[in-house]
Amino acid sequence: MAKESVFVETAHRLIEDELKGQPLVVRRGAALLYQVTVDNNLRVMFESRIREPKRGDSAFQTDLCIFEQKSADVLLPESCLNSRPRSSQYAKGRIVGSVAESSSL
Repeated sequence: MAKESVFVETAHRLIEDELKGQPLVVRRGAALLYQVTVDNNLRVMFESRIREPKRGDSAFQTDLCIFEQKSADVLLPESCLNSRPRSSQYAKGRIVGSVAESSSL
């Protein structure tokens, strides 16, 4: 796990440097929703979960996630990185990718 942590920290610094001056933010350990529940009238239930998702509560945790900052309190996920000793992808979609560790970092 120590190698994974070093890889993620190195990637975090490199990505932050590349994003300077853009309306993008990189966060380590961000939780992303995979489910939003609505009632029969299509009203969102549990609205508090949308702004502050928690791992295990219809959200999964990422190693790194790049967000577009829409306003002071609204961040939209653009791209995510999950580093594992062996490559594994546990979510589908454009915002989640998986990368195997690189021994060169």
